[in-house]
Parts: sequence; C-alpha cells; structure tokens
Amino acid sequence: MVQIVRLVVLFEDLKLEINLMLLPTNKAVDQISEHYRRTYLLRRFFTTLLEIDSALLQLNAHPAFKEALPGFQPNQLRDWKVAVDFFAKSKARIKGRRNAYGGHVQANLAKYVLSRVSDSDESVGSLEVVIDDDHSYHYVFKFVESLVSMALFFDAGSQDHEEFMKESMDMVNYAIRHAALAVQALADHYILPVFGW
Repeated sequence: MVQIVRLVVLFEDLKLEINLMLLPTNKAVDQISEHYRRTYLLRRFFTTLLEIDSALLQLNAHPAFKEALPGFQPNQLRDWKVAVDFFAKSKARIKGRRNAYGGHVQANLAKYVLSRVSDSDESVGSLEVVIDDDHSYHYVFKFVESLVSMALFFDAGSQDHEEFMKESMDMVNYAIRHAALAVQALADHYILPVFGW
C-alpha cells in the first residue's frame, strides 16, 4: 500500500504540473514569462516521473503484489506490464534528465551554462525592479529565462537541439500516458473496491 499511496499522490502532482503547463499566460504566475514557467514544468516532469518510476518498480517487485497481479482484469494487467516495461527501458534517460536539471540547479549545470556565455557577449539581459505600494521592492531576474533555456541541452551532447527537445517531449508524453494507465489499473483493482465500486 505504501507504493500505491506514493503513486496516487505523484499522479495528482503530475496532473497539477500538466494543468499548470496548459495555463494561459498569467501575470501573477509568469513574472518572467510563460515560456519560463513551461520550461520549469518540463524540468519538474522529470523529477516526478523518476519518483513514479521508483514506486512502480518497487511495487512490481513486491511479493504480495506479484500474487495479486493474476487477479487483474486482462486490460489492467496489459496496461500495468506496458507501463512497467516503459519505465524500466526509459529509467536511465529520465534519471539523466532529472539529474541534469530536474531536481535542483547543481553547480555543474551552472558551470555548463556559464561556459556557453562568452565574455564578449553583448546580448541584452533584462532585470526588473518591482516597486510595491508600500515602497518596498523586489527583483525579477528575467535574464534567467535564456540561462534555463541553455540548461535544457546540458546532456544533449552533439545531438541537434530541435531533435533533442522533440525526444524529451515525446518521452514525457509517453511517460505520462503510461503512468496514467498504471495508476488507473491500480485504482480499478485496489482503490475503487474500498469505496464500494
């Protein structure tokens, strides 16, 4: 049950991240830009997906769960196995992206970004100073949008950036789909009966 609890909570986290990704421009949220929010959420997806992977694989290896699997409906069992196979095959890539930029901004990522900025770079950066009604102020570091955009390609190697982003988005989309199918199968078998369905 521990892993099932993890999975349903992580699935709700994932749904929230998806909804925030689809949110239209919102000045209260998008102080830097809508693109920055979406880039942040793409980075978050890899963290959540790696946790989902961990819970799926731990649950799949649990002896009591293995005994329960034959009781799944054929479509539930198929969806479960396909999801576990997908995450097992994609684990290294998901973990690589999570480690590169999904969890935290590590020093090696900051060094990578700085290595891409030339001393003679004359591109325009943007810093906003917001002055509140009470005359207090805070900064909005708008230039981090371009830094984070560079960071997305930290582990791209020599791969074309457009191809790399398409591969990343495809992986996220497939992972979300497989996570949804796995959680649905678990809900059908374990959770709905608790509610009398």
